[in-house]
Amino acid sequence: MKKAVFYRFIIFGFICLFLCFAIFSYIIFIIFYKQTEKNLTYSLNFIDYSLDYNADLQMQIDKLNPLILDDSTRITIIDKSGNVVADTSRYVSLDENHLNREEVKNSLENGFSISIRYSSTVNKDLIYAAVMSNKGDCIVRVSIPLYRYISYFKGFVPIILISIAALLAFILFIALIFSGEITKSLTEMSRLLLKIQNNRSNINLKEYKYEELNAISLAVKLLCFRIDENTAKIEYEKTKTEYILNNMTDGIILLDDKKDIIVINKAALNILGYSVLKCENNIIHYTQNTEFIDSISLALEGNYSIFDYTDSLGRIFSVYVGKIDEKICGKNENEIIILMTNVTIERKNEKIRKDFFSNISREFKEPISEIQNYSELLNSGINYDTGKKREFTNKILDSSKKINNLMNDILIISNIEANKEDENIIDIYVFDVVKDIMKELETSINDKCITVNYDVDDNIFIKTDLNKIKRLFECLITNSVKNNKYEGSMDINIKNENDSLNIIVSDTGIGLKENFQESALENYYQFNNYNDEKTNYTYLDLVAVKDIVNYYNGSIKIISKVNNGTKIEISIPNEELIKQ
Repeated sequence: MKKAVFYRFIIFGFICLFLCFAIFSYIIFIIFYKQTEKNLTYSLNFIDYSLDYNADLQMQIDKLNPLILDDSTRITIIDKSGNVVADTSRYVSLDENHLNREEVKNSLENGFSISIRYSSTVNKDLIYAAVMSNKGDCIVRVSIPLYRYISYFKGFVPIILISIAALLAFILFIALIFSGEITKSLTEMSRLLLKIQNNRSNINLKEYKYEELNAISLAVKLLCFRIDENTAKIEYEKTKTEYILNNMTDGIILLDDKKDIIVINKAALNILGYSVLKCENNIIHYTQNTEFIDSISLALEGNYSIFDYTDSLGRIFSVYVGKIDEKICGKNENEIIILMTNVTIERKNEKIRKDFFSNISREFKEPISEIQNYSELLNSGINYDTGKKREFTNKILDSSKKINNLMNDILIISNIEANKEDENIIDIYVFDVVKDIMKELETSINDKCITVNYDVDDNIFIKTDLNKIKRLFECLITNSVKNNKYEGSMDINIKNENDSLNIIVSDTGIGLKENFQESALENYYQFNNYNDEKTNYTYLDLVAVKDIVNYYNGSIKIISKVNNGTKIEISIPNEELIKQ
């Protein structure tokens, strides 16, 4: 309201200033016009008095012209017939008749005339003054440019501008005072409302002389406290929601029916490969995955989708895309929610279980089949000689040992995975452990004519779990023997150097494929020991070796080439070999 009152005062002031300027200009015009008429009348009488009408008029007016007003003055002598007798303007044709000119006709009738008109002769607006000569039957006319007359106003411009500025300042001052008096109470109320907008509760109300304003003030005060209270609750809930969303490991995205993002948390941005929200707001700018985009389109039609999505880091997420219930987002709104849950471990465990049972079944199949077959032969009723029976019995015994070793591997792996404490911690002489294993494999080594080269320190003593260390050496040496070629060689190097137990077992056997070497250093459940039918490395042997080395925080390296042997290097810190 104050602005409206103030602007009306300003408009009224400008109208008054305009009227004053118009009236003042008109008065100035009249004054200057009268003064010009007087000056021109004097000039005409002076010229008429000075001229000798019987002499050369052209020469006379040429001499008089500079003396009249200034160089822009024009003097013309016209006879009663309208013919130009003499003229100081060089552009004038003396043959042109001027009888129809306004000032000429009026001077013939009234003796004197003054007018303002456009001159086609000189192409300017001129002020004309004409008078009948008292000394002859001629008309004396004087003309000056109109701009010369207008130039008189230039001296008044500063005065006019100063006057306008002073009046304008005065009007502004009066407008401010008057509008302030009218709207003082309403201004205070507006300030009060601005405080409410800024969530300020410390509002001091005053008594107004108008009861209506007091009622409004009371209502505003109550409204202020309610707004502050509700705003605080909303801000708290908003902050809490943002904190929860941005600290979730699961991704959450909320889209409208145009697929523009309404809400997206940090986890979702990270899953889609971004750290911050881009200027573009449509989901198409964040993923071009066809399954993602198609599922959103299906959700807009009322169908939900669940699928797996793998991000650039190889993580697997189960993605749910569905439409939000109309009771939540409103009947006229179509909003889509996308939930992305990290299921990398679950999917990996599923594959682990699948691979584990598949490989375990293969490991147990061979020895169990042998036991079954030889048992059936012994139980068939055929009278085998003693040597044959002993051979069958030994085969059954070997298969039983193989099953027993497999069971031991499973127990060792299970105990390690379950972080179960060691049960058989004793002082172990490494050389004796290796010697016992070699003795058990003596028959297999001799059958293949394998040359064994030892480089084992005979003074290495460790205190740890016997089952783990013995199984570690058994797996390494047994696999080197089984996979070695006929008349091949095997090197066993065991040293205690640089505060670590360093074990190197190499052979000249069939080797491992390159992809199996890589998988051997990954999670053991990902092993696939059937990459090559000739490969006799057992699944659980490699699993046990890797898990035992990891248990002692050691390192393992496999160097192998198909048909050129395998070398396994292991390093275990001495301090890790004491596990209580």
